[in-house]
Amino acid sequence: MTERVQSRHISADGFPPDVTPRLLRWLIAAGVDEFTLTVMGIHGEVAVDADAFEDAIEPFVLGLERRRVLIDADGQGSTREVRLFTFNEASIGALLPYIAGGLFHNVPSPDGWLEDFACYRAGELVLGVVTHLQEGTMRLMAAEHAEVAKMGVSSMESQEWIGY
Repeated sequence: MTERVQSRHISADGFPPDVTPRLLRWLIAAGVDEFTLTVMGIHGEVAVDADAFEDAIEPFVLGLERRRVLIDADGQGSTREVRLFTFNEASIGALLPYIAGGLFHNVPSPDGWLEDFACYRAGELVLGVVTHLQEGTMRLMAAEHAEVAKMGVSSMESQEWIGY
C-alpha cells in the first residue's frame, strides 16, 4: 500500500522566518522541482526590488503552466496558469535575499515585494502560502511532516481558511 500525502495547515505564527532557508533546501532534497510566487509592485512606482528579483530569477524561468493554487484559481480543481521557476540550490540562492523575512513576510513597498509562494513536486502542490492571510498548506507524507516539525515548523490537521 502506498503512503498517502497528508495536507496540514501552517501559519506565520508556527513558521519561524529563520527556518526558511533550511526548509527550502530540505524541500529540494525531498524532490520539489518547481516553484511559483507573485511579484508585486505599486502601480506607477518603479519597483527596484521587484525588478532586481526578476533579473536574479530569470535564468530559472520554466514558463507558464497550469497548477493547483491556494488563491485566485480560475480553473477546475482550483488551478490557474502560473509562471514556474526551477527549484534547485541556485534558484533558492537567488530567491533567499528577497525573502529574508520568511515565506509569510508581507510588507507592501514602492520597491516591490513577493507574495504567495508555492512549490511543487512532479506537478503536485507541496507547500503553498497565502501571504495576506498569513496561512498556508503543506502536503507531505507523515514521515516528512515529522522531519519538518523537527525544524521548528508547526502544522495542524484542521484548516480554517486554506484547504486542499
